[in-house]
Amino acid sequence: MFGDLEIDKNKSIIRMPAVCNQVNGLVEYGIVHVNGKTHESLFRTNVRPQVLHTSLLLIKGRQVKGFFENLWSENPKQMDYSDFGIKVEISWEVNSTKFNVDLGEMSLNQSNGKTISKNSFIFTGSKMIEGTYMGDASGSILAIYADEEAILNNTDYGSDNDDLWIANGKKMPPLEHEVMISFLLPKS
Repeated sequence: MFGDLEIDKNKSIIRMPAVCNQVNGLVEYGIVHVNGKTHESLFRTNVRPQVLHTSLLLIKGRQVKGFFENLWSENPKQMDYSDFGIKVEISWEVNSTKFNVDLGEMSLNQSNGKTISKNSFIFTGSKMIEGTYMGDASGSILAIYADEEAILNNTDYGSDNDDLWIANGKKMPPLEHEVMISFLLPKS
């Protein structure tokens, strides 16, 4: 245990508690800190972004470099991030029925009705500016719409469009329901 995080170094898995924050409407984040942009996020947690970042480094998470430089460039290249893809699963129970859903299935692309592809989240890490860890300052943990301050980012096509993603209410737990979020890192 590391604060509220459960770390399984042998299986390269981190688990943390959260609460369902939004079940419909536009979303820019999958997960934020309780002091983050909760009005745009599927889930909120008490876990500080810097604690998750440190935990990912502790279990040898591979941080992707150059993602934003490519994404924001005039002519972004099609990149293959599959070797870095982190599976993010949301687990909860309602009336003795257990649910385990990939976070990507909880957000829909409005233009084509598709969910986020499996293992499309990568560890980009946040940055430190003048002694301030920006992930903690913004509360950004996992971004569906690309955010340089978030710890994890979506690599799917359209991650650079903040008006594209909506919550997939059919796959979400009830609003304000407690969940467990698992981050399953790829094997090195």
